[in-house]
Order: sequence, then C-alpha cells, then structure tokens
Amino acid sequence: MKLDGVTIAVLPGSRGSEIKLIAPVFFETMQLLAKRLQGQKLCFLIPVATARLRAPLEQLLLAAKNQNPDIRIYLLDGMADEVLEASDVVLIASGTATLQAALWKKPMVISYKVPWLTAQIMKRQGYLPYVGLPNILSGEFVVPELLQDDATPEKLADAVQDWLEHPVKVAQLKERFAIMHETLRRPTGLLVAQAVAQTIASHRQKRVSV
Repeated sequence: MKLDGVTIAVLPGSRGSEIKLIAPVFFETMQLLAKRLQGQKLCFLIPVATARLRAPLEQLLLAAKNQNPDIRIYLLDGMADEVLEASDVVLIASGTATLQAALWKKPMVISYKVPWLTAQIMKRQGYLPYVGLPNILSGEFVVPELLQDDATPEKLADAVQDWLEHPVKVAQLKERFAIMHETLRRPTGLLVAQAVAQTIASHRQKRVSV
C-alpha cells in the first residue's frame, strides 16, 4: 500500500476505554494537522482493531467531517501492518502495537490517558519513566511520549510535525529500530519479557538506593 502525499497512521487502541479516552484527542490532533499542513495531500489511516470499535470511531469521523469536509480520514478493518507500512509517521496509543510500529521502523508519537485516580496510583508505584515498548527496550526516550495532561492536540500535533520536518532524525531512528529488529529475531516473546523485567528491576533498585 502506497499513497501520495503525507500518510499518518493513527492507532487509538484496541479497547473501548482507550477509544473513549484517547480517540477524541487523536481526532482533534488530526484536525489540527490538517489545518497546519494544507496542500500536502495529508491522509490519515486508522486500522479498526475489532468490529465493536467501528461504531464509536465512525461517530468521531462524522464529527470530524462536519468540521472539515475535506479532511481525509479512512477507517480500515484490521490491516494494521498495511497501514503501518504505508505511513510516514505514526500517532499511537501505548501498547503492544508500539512494538509493531517499531519493527516497521516508523517514527511515532506515543500517547495514553487513564482515569485520574489510576494515574495517581501509578505515580505512587514508581513505575518506569517511559511506558512505550520501544523506549523501554531502548532504555531511553527514542520516541516522544505524551501522557495524561500532556496529551493535548497541540502537543501531539507538534510532535508529529517534528518528525515530518526532520528527516535526518527519522533516519537515525530507523537505524536504531533496525538494530532492535535484529535483536528481536531471537525468541521474541521471551526476549521482550526479559528486557522489560530487567529494566523494571533496575529502575526499582535505583529508587531503593536513593
């Protein structure tokens, strides 16, 4: 699959709660990017993870079309790999799909929102400073994460646009992801689990020693 112009893959998650909390912000981000990048044949592709998510996404799409009839947003049943392959940049909810995007060597912006109380509990637990699998496996922020209050359409659009405007940085990221891909060719599930467990354990040890 190859489209003309700039193609942005948008993956708002595979759960109803994710669609409720994240998808509206992603649609506002698409509207903002469409205004900023007029004339660039901007196209947004959204792979619909399950049939039950199509209805709420269609409602958001209808609202977006009412605001901007010319905006090009397409809902595709499944087809996550095809959408990622065709994309120039990925706007994505934190989850296993971020690793899928990394294996396609795509620059991405990771976002996530949880209810306020859940966020407070997670903060107190002292979790990792990053939530996206590409960052966890790299041990650093190789792609931006905009979570909770930072997950605004303006900040998300800025981060997506930054990838589009810095091809050298994209090339460097692809090299990093290529190395990750080679590493993950070995027992993938076990390797990922070990890497995540080791990173979490290391982070907790640092907290204890402080």
